Amino acid sequence: MSFPGADELANEGWPITVERLKEVFGDKQFNDSSKLLQTLLDTDIREYSVPLLADRLNNRLCELKGPVVVQILKLRNVQCSRLTDPSRLNDGLNKIQLTDGHLNINALQFDPIPTLTSVILRLF
Repeated sequence: MSFPGADELANEGWPITVERLKEVFGDKQFNDSSKLLQTLLDTDIREYSVPLLADRLNNRLCELKGPVVVQILKLRNVQCSRLTDPSRLNDGLNKIQLTDGHLNINALQFDPIPTLTSVILRLF
């Protein structure tokens, strides 16, 4: 059971441990860290994650200390009607529901996030 790059990914904010990866992926071998990363990206975070948000979230200040990798569960542009063109979802004010696989939080997006393309936004 080899998980190359798992420690580096954990340091970058991924909610993983080698022990949890062993439980989830068993005897699956990863030749390099890019294959592990791609597998994590293709798998629902709720399947392999360990709790991370609770330790990094300051409810009093409404602040999240990073880096932390989360999954978007829901995205809604609260500035536009639901009938609006989905390609405009990255404009305006978005309410985003995020998870580390164990805890769900709500966030507001004020500024556009360039990596949230219209292709990704149509999934929500």
